[in-house]
Amino acid sequence: MRSDNLALSSAQDAIGLGAAKVDVAYGGVSAVVDLMKDFKARLVTASEDGVDRSKVNIELSQLRDQMRSIVENSSFSGENWLHLNDQNSQGWNTPKNVVSGILRNAQGQVSVTTLEFGKGLAELDGLDDLSLLIDDVAGTGRSGLLTSNAFAAELGVPQAYVIMHTKGAAHNTEGIEIELTSATTADQVADMIDVVEAVLAQTVRLSAQLGSLSARIDLQEEFSRRLGDSIDQGIGRLVDAEMSATSTRLKALQTQQQLATQALSIANGSTSNLLQLFR
Repeated sequence: MRSDNLALSSAQDAIGLGAAKVDVAYGGVSAVVDLMKDFKARLVTASEDGVDRSKVNIELSQLRDQMRSIVENSSFSGENWLHLNDQNSQGWNTPKNVVSGILRNAQGQVSVTTLEFGKGLAELDGLDDLSLLIDDVAGTGRSGLLTSNAFAAELGVPQAYVIMHTKGAAHNTEGIEIELTSATTADQVADMIDVVEAVLAQTVRLSAQLGSLSARIDLQEEFSRRLGDSIDQGIGRLVDAEMSATSTRLKALQTQQQLATQALSIANGSTSNLLQLFR
């Protein structure tokens, strides 16, 4: 039981590490969702007649750069769950796992339990798995929500719009980055809005998945702490002294010692009185 409790304590440390990874990813996705709402709002503004769309595009560029900055910095302990880069491209072939605790079954076998995040969480009908925001690696067979042109194809938009390009010239042929110029038509802006709305909806879904995973980790962390306390109490009942009974016995012994001391004092006093009479 003490061994299990030590293992549980280590699992709690691992849960804390996993919780931090999920929280960082969740914070990054939430920030991107807010920026994408602003991105869509700027496109709606650009759909009005008489608006200088080239000036609106300056704001779109700033929002796009900020989204990339947030995603690239959403890293903890060397892992970035939102950005596929050269360092973790191999890791995205399998889902991410975070430790949730240890389990001892009826046969006495101990195993580590995990929670899974990754494959299939953000898939669309007819599209491959999309469970990260940016893909900057060629030949991975994966795409990021912000860098995929699959949304335009799914919606039937004539242009394969993407919110941002992946880095590297080879990727720039995969889609047309959303960009406004003085020559951009109202119909093109409407198509851009449709694509951004589809990407935003999927990003919100990804945020919800990360948020629910974070909440579950918090619950598991609280349960593990209570389980450890219960095991400590159980060990105490088995091997530690019963303090109330021990305290009662100690008080009885102290009382007996006091009574014996008083009896000796009385006997000594009586002897002294007899000696006084003989004197």
